[in-house]
Amino acid sequence: MKSQKINIILIIIISIFSGLLAGFFGCLLFLISKTINIPFAGNLEKYLPKREITIKTQEKITVNRDVLIEESVNELKKEIVKIVFTKKKSEKVTDNIYLEKEILGSGFILTNDGWIISTEAVISNFQKDYSILTEDNKLYPVEKIIKDDFTGVVFLKISASDLAVVNLSDKEGITSGQEILIFDKNANLFISFLSKLKYCPLKEKTDLIRSAEKFCEFLLLDKELDDNFYGSALINLSKGFIGIVGKDNQIIPSYYFRNLINQVLKNGKIERPYLGIDYIDLSFVTSVGLGDAGQVAFANGKGVLVYQLAKDSPAIKAGLEKDDIILKINNDAVNHKISFQELMQDYKKGDILELSVLRLGKEMIIELKL
Repeated sequence: MKSQKINIILIIIISIFSGLLAGFFGCLLFLISKTINIPFAGNLEKYLPKREITIKTQEKITVNRDVLIEESVNELKKEIVKIVFTKKKSEKVTDNIYLEKEILGSGFILTNDGWIISTEAVISNFQKDYSILTEDNKLYPVEKIIKDDFTGVVFLKISASDLAVVNLSDKEGITSGQEILIFDKNANLFISFLSKLKYCPLKEKTDLIRSAEKFCEFLLLDKELDDNFYGSALINLSKGFIGIVGKDNQIIPSYYFRNLINQVLKNGKIERPYLGIDYIDLSFVTSVGLGDAGQVAFANGKGVLVYQLAKDSPAIKAGLEKDDIILKINNDAVNHKISFQELMQDYKKGDILELSVLRLGKEMIIELKL
């Protein structure tokens, strides 16, 4: 009798264990199976949650990305040009051929009637004659060159019509971490990622001192570029041109030269406002040892510290002083989100600014005409 009871207990334990084991493998099969069929019931998949949604979505994104890049390459190549020195016409055919090593760099087409954008890294000598090679191998002599001294961007004019033009991205189209397409001067495609915005090389303490008249808010990629990328455009997956490679392979964001286009098209020249100060951006430094320590601490990492003023500059005439801290421009706060240099892009020569200034712990308003 006792033996019979033990056998019954063993059977119960084995049954429970077998049930648990069957349940485990059944769940595993349920999770990994693409379809679920039960005899006499057919396919139950339509009655259950879709387990393939995440996988299918990811596959769709991958396919779309690859297709998008392929389509973008074919379209974007028509909007990108090569820049060379102009050759004298020769009766010898081989003398009129341009080799890859003779390509100085790249540019991209701004207007369908022949305005091109490149940089001083490519157009380094204004005494030389330059020509533009389009994707269909047509050669156009450059008739006019206009340089923006602030960024080093160069506008070139050729006589043409019906050219494919780029889509210049606005500031919202530029985000850290986004995937970037970039062509070298021989139209080879490279893919990179945008790792940092508002990058300014900082090797020594003196590099903290910036000039209001010198650009220093570059884009930084996750890989270094070489000289083959001078004048190359950076393009996001929405086919928006977000920047261009300049001197020392530093990338100038499109929103720093986008506002110059009307000046170039209407006036044929570029005029940037002049302020006349050197400053330190307090969002990049601690308060220790800068001017009046208490004042800088009170600024709490906001604004810019006036380090030096140029003689007879608008800043001097307005009453700005060394160690003043500019907190706002026309009520727009200067901070790590919107820099002093960014805010100044909204103004032109002759504009009047209302500056909120911190001086010896007291805030005041200073009116300044650019």
